Amino acid sequence: MLNASKLVKCATVVALGLSSLQAMAETFTFKVTAAGGKYSFNGQVTPVVKASVGDTLVFDVSDISGHPFYITEKADSRKPVQGAVSSAASSTLTLNVSATTPKNLFYSCTRHANMGGKGGIQVVD
Repeated sequence: MLNASKLVKCATVVALGLSSLQAMAETFTFKVTAAGGKYSFNGQVTPVVKASVGDTLVFDVSDISGHPFYITEKADSRKPVQGAVSSAASSTLTLNVSATTPKNLFYSCTRHANMGGKGGIQVVD
């Protein structure tokens, strides 16, 4: 799991008596690279990223030319999930995690199968 800070987030929610992780929404940025037929985020090969409703996930895809990066509802799909917005100007793809975001997402390359490996994005409560 990539977001170790989630443990701190949970402890803070309990300590403050907050009823929801939404009150502690955060933005996480991942540097995406591609090598050996797999994507890596911040140096971890095909990780599972855990996010909470309200979080924003920013994927810096400036170093993966030739490997179009999409967040999808099915592994190796070429259909991006709603809410994932790419910006050619900044070479980023942003996912704003909402209550309607599917609980399990995948990341895929439209040109090469299985670049996401067993990795994905899980929306947790």
